Amino acid sequence: MRAIRFHQTGAADVLRLDDVPRPSPGPGEVLVKTAYAGVNYADIAFRKGHIKVQSLPFCPGLEGSGTVEAVGAGVTTCRPGERVLAFKLRGSYAEYFIAKQDAVFAVPSGMAMEQAATVPQIFMTAWCSLAVRGRLQRGQTALIHSAGNGVGIAAVQIAKHLGAKVIATASSPAKLELAKSFGADELINYSTHDFAPETMRLTGNRGVDLVLDGLGGEAVGKGIKCLADDGRMVLLGFSSGDPMVRFHVLDLVRGISIVYGSAGLHQLPRSEYAKVLDLFGSGVLKPVPVTVFPMAQAAEAHRYLEERKGVGKIAIKMA
Repeated sequence: MRAIRFHQTGAADVLRLDDVPRPSPGPGEVLVKTAYAGVNYADIAFRKGHIKVQSLPFCPGLEGSGTVEAVGAGVTTCRPGERVLAFKLRGSYAEYFIAKQDAVFAVPSGMAMEQAATVPQIFMTAWCSLAVRGRLQRGQTALIHSAGNGVGIAAVQIAKHLGAKVIATASSPAKLELAKSFGADELINYSTHDFAPETMRLTGNRGVDLVLDGLGGEAVGKGIKCLADDGRMVLLGFSSGDPMVRFHVLDLVRGISIVYGSAGLHQLPRSEYAKVLDLFGSGVLKPVPVTVFPMAQAAEAHRYLEERKGVGKIAIKMA
């Protein structure tokens, strides 16, 4: 089979197509013939060497969709021929991938396969960040940064489902309009406005109950200043390139807490993931827009994400 791998870390051009043996499922495992692989910032971090891989060459890919080809002993969650989505993967950038049965789910009715490949990582992360780690409650207010990207759009929808008011920030009018179309109540363009005073103005100087931040760096300290007493700062990364979190220790006197949004994500019970997917079937949640690249253009897909050219999510077509 063909797989997209890198033999050394570096720029997007290190990605290449290799011929590799097709894997076989072991006990509790599922072999999936890949339709699409979702592209995530973590894939770029692996490729650049920011997250260490066990060995080289390495095939990225944390999530994907496809058709069950074979199952190992003891598998009860799916059967050959079924359309599925899967996450918690290592290596979905290939024509076949192996997944643990507990991370494999039937594709919700009416969902396209390219959408299915991009749903798991962003929606499970947003759910864990807001409902589990952030404990967002009905009637509260959430400030969601980068609301035009995959996790941001997912977070806007989940926050609204939980009954919260959403203040969305993004870097362009187009991304803000997209966030609005998915339910955001208030919009801030952080390329032209300082989000901190705007947030305080929109909340009557009360502040918000939760900030979802994937920017890192200076934005974290400013976000903490936007928190109401007992508010939660939920971190998801540092797309700004600065992993340092800076805040005044006296802010802790106000009872604020700082947590990492996806901490414990992979330890959630299968029922928690199923709960999120059921919200697609009922129409509460909708997939984000997807930009598709062919397998031969994996490097272009990575550059497209790194340069923040699009909105929503990116998928690589493997079939």
